[in-house]
Amino acid sequence: MQFSLWDAPDDGTQIGTTQSMNAVAVVDGIFFVTLNGGSEFSANAFVGDARWLEVAVQCPDDADYTTLTPRRPSMLYPIV
Repeated sequence: MQFSLWDAPDDGTQIGTTQSMNAVAVVDGIFFVTLNGGSEFSANAFVGDARWLEVAVQCPDDADYTTLTPRRPSMLYPIV
């Protein structure tokens, strides 16, 4: 899976770099990942401004990623 953060629901500017993760377990369309652990989106990615998360998936036999639409509104959830 690939995850990218944007400043708009369509078009817009990408925040930071795309984060790739291999072998993400998906059960009934639900998955859990931890993003921005290495500040790929930047340390200030979630300070005040609205953000949208774009997700792209790749099946084992596919050559390219497929971007899922629409982008999803994203918020900061602290780990406790």
